Amino acid sequence: MFVRRTDWSYVAHMFPERPQPRIAQSGEIIAPPLIGLTVVLILLAAPDAFFRLALAAAAGTAVGLLVWIAFRLRRIALALSELRVPMALAATPEFFHHYDRLGSALVAAADRADPLFRNLAAGRLERIASEVETLADGTVVFHSTETWRDAYEALLRSPGLTNYFSVAWVRSPDYWRDEPARRSLELNYELHDAGRLNVERIVVIADDLWPADERLPDDDVLAWIDEQHRHAIWVRLVRASALSGEPDLPADFGIYGARAVGVQELDERARTSRFLLAFDLAQVEAAEDRWRRLCVYATPYRKLLDQLDSDA
Repeated sequence: MFVRRTDWSYVAHMFPERPQPRIAQSGEIIAPPLIGLTVVLILLAAPDAFFRLALAAAAGTAVGLLVWIAFRLRRIALALSELRVPMALAATPEFFHHYDRLGSALVAAADRADPLFRNLAAGRLERIASEVETLADGTVVFHSTETWRDAYEALLRSPGLTNYFSVAWVRSPDYWRDEPARRSLELNYELHDAGRLNVERIVVIADDLWPADERLPDDDVLAWIDEQHRHAIWVRLVRASALSGEPDLPADFGIYGARAVGVQELDERARTSRFLLAFDLAQVEAAEDRWRRLCVYATPYRKLLDQLDSDA
C-alpha cells in the first residue's frame, strides 16, 4: 500500500528566506523604542510628574509592542503567501511532482547569465505559462498530432459515460479515412454494439459532395455513412448550404456526456491540425445547444433510405 508522506524540506530549497532591505530590518528593531520615546516626550508635557512618567512608560510600552506585533504579522503573512501554492498542491502528488521539477529547473535556468539565453528562455516560459493557464480553464490542447486519439479512447471507455454525440463536417472524400481515424471509428462500433455507449452522429456535408439534385451524398461519403448505419448508429445528414444562416453550426465536435466537449480542426488533407478537449460544463452546455439546433436542419439517414424505397 502506498502511503504518501509530505516532506516539507523542499521549502528551504525552493523558498529561501529573502533578506529584507537593511533599513526595513533596522526599523523592526528601532521603531518600537522610538515610538515609545515620542509618546513619553508628549506626555511629559502634562502636569503631575509622577503620573506623567508612569502613564508615559505604559503607553510607550504598549505602542511599541503593537508595532512589533504588526511587523511580525507582516513577515508571517509574506511567508504564508509564498507557501500557498505548494501547500495547495501537496494533496495532489501528480501535480506537486511537476511543480517541484519546474521550480528546481527555473532556479537552475536563472543561474545562467547569458542575456540571449535569458531572452529565449523568457519567451519559451511565456508560452508554457499560457498553456498552463489553458489547462487551468479545464482545456487540453493537442497540436498537429494524432495523439489526441489516446485521450479520445480513454474518454469513451471511461466508467459512467453513456452518450457520445458527434458532429462531422465533411469537406473532403478523405474525411476520417486514414488509419488513426479508422481505429477511432472501430472503437465507436465496439462500444455501441456492446451496448456500453449510445453513439449518435450528425454529418454536415459540403454541397460539392452532396449536390442539391442528388438524393444521397457521393459514393465515397455514402459508404462511410452507410457503414455506421449498419452498426445501428443513429446518423443524420445536412447539407452545409442549409446552415448558411447559422455559420457557427458547421464544425467538427463531440459531446462526451456531461463530462467534456472536444473540437477538432482539420487541414486541407482532412488531417487533424489541432484538437481541443474541454472539461468545462459551460462549454458542454453550449455544444449541446449547437447539437439541438443542428437537429432541426438534419434529416435522419434512415428516413432518406425509406424515401428511396417508397419511390422505387
